[in-house]
Amino acid sequence: EKQQLSDNLYRSAVTSYALTGSYPDSLADLEENYPVKYDKTKYTVQYTVFASNIMPEIYVYENPQGGVRS
Repeated sequence: EKQQLSDNLYRSAVTSYALTGSYPDSLADLEENYPVKYDKTKYTVQYTVFASNIMPEIYVYENPQGGVRS
């Protein structure tokens, strides 16, 4: 499930780049414009952007015991 979420996030970012010429500016932008749904109590996503034409770093962390990661 964690790997599938990671794959979906990367695929959505690449789709954005292919369609618009840039990667999404933020995770919120990615979630708003592409069908990426996940349990935010179970996973935390770190989405780091360097430039609009460079693939962002995307990391998925499993939250301990389903709680929010601090």
